[in-house]
Amino acid sequence: MLAIEDTYTSFMNDFASHGSYSFLEYLKDASDLIVGRSFNLYPERFPRQINHKLIDKFKFVQSIEFFNGVCALHINSASNDASKIMRNRNFTPIKDFRYSGKKSALIEWPYIDKETIVEVKGG
Repeated sequence: MLAIEDTYTSFMNDFASHGSYSFLEYLKDASDLIVGRSFNLYPERFPRQINHKLIDKFKFVQSIEFFNGVCALHINSASNDASKIMRNRNFTPIKDFRYSGKKSALIEWPYIDKETIVEVKGG
């Protein structure tokens, strides 16, 4: 495990020169790389342009956790887990809300510094 402390400094005025590229934003985006390992399961459903080089750089990071002032990267250099589909019973398709006449939902986006309602649209 790699723990990084004092990550709250990303919000301090005297550490604001990073603009929108704070360490916390970096780790949030890095968590997408972990999810990106699964894109090969349904390649036709994900973006064609994927940064495989960075996904490979984070291949031993199994998870990223966020705590108050601390972030932890769980690293396992022995891991070679390939993404795979696992089911514990016969597959039953779930009804997609988009086919029930719903096109979007209003969500209160979790910005720390402002209240924002975002319309999240389905495929």
